[in-house]
Amino acid sequence: MEDFIKDLKFQVYDRLKSPLITTFCFSWISWNISTVILIFGKGDFDKKIEMVKRLYKTNYDYFLQGLIYPFLSSLVFIGLYPLIARWTFIYWSNQLKITKREQIKIEDTTPITQEDYQNLKKSYYLAEKTYETELERLQNANKTLKEREKSLELEINQLIDKEKTIIQELSKLKEDNLALKKELDEKMKRISEQDTLIGQHQKLNVEMLRDNLDNKQMILDIDKFIMELGVKTDGLPREYIDFFKNLKQFKESNNIKFDELKVITYLLSQDGAASKQKLQEFLNIKSINFEVVLKKLFSSDLAYSDSLNVHLSSKCKEKAYDANLTRVEATTLKEIVQRFRN
Repeated sequence: MEDFIKDLKFQVYDRLKSPLITTFCFSWISWNISTVILIFGKGDFDKKIEMVKRLYKTNYDYFLQGLIYPFLSSLVFIGLYPLIARWTFIYWSNQLKITKREQIKIEDTTPITQEDYQNLKKSYYLAEKTYETELERLQNANKTLKEREKSLELEINQLIDKEKTIIQELSKLKEDNLALKKELDEKMKRISEQDTLIGQHQKLNVEMLRDNLDNKQMILDIDKFIMELGVKTDGLPREYIDFFKNLKQFKESNNIKFDELKVITYLLSQDGAASKQKLQEFLNIKSINFEVVLKKLFSSDLAYSDSLNVHLSSKCKEKAYDANLTRVEATTLKEIVQRFRN
């Protein structure tokens, strides 16, 4: 409803802005001024009607005075008013120009008084003095700017010289850096060679330690353990002896059998998990009962299984970690597992 009222107001305002409607309203009021005064004046309504009938004796009078005469007057006004207004404006502007021209002529021919001359002369001297003062100020400012320009030019030259010096120093530092890098590479190469020699020396020490164990009975026990585990000893590096020693202690401390130990070793070599099919293929090499071995590992909480894989339990992993078994690389474990006898 509010939008409708706003739209209605806009339409009424737009119509009232039209020159034709505005002019027609004034024309109608002019032709029917008696009727307007009669309608808005005081008196009985019946008497007003009688007076209106006297003003408009026939219906033809209603049509002429109420529509035709106001409309024709509006057309005449709309047609003539712009022409008259334009002619009036042009005439008025031309008269103003003529008046201004005559005023200038009169002022040019009128001699200046002595008082006006003195005031004009005084104003000229003041303007000249102001000009000279401003000129002197600008000259001083220009001189200051030139001195500042020379100072900045000197600073720029100093910065350029400093930049050249820095570039030379950077170039020298770059050459020194390359020399140091070359020297460092040579030293790192020597260190690498020394590490290789130390590794070889440690390997010889391990072999010597293996050959010179004081406890001969321990050597025999470990060799016997390796044979019972079913590992081929031909070509087996001597440094694996500590792993088998820890593996033997792990078996004895957890009271597990060789078949179960093989399963744990195999799972360690497979990062703690392997499929049941692969594990069964591995155990069937020795014709071991697959289900019996797994059941024993599950009951001792050393392993568990899902639908497809067998996993080492966290308990078994902790024990293997304490026995230093998990510190052996997986590739090393896989190589040991591959040496299990068929």
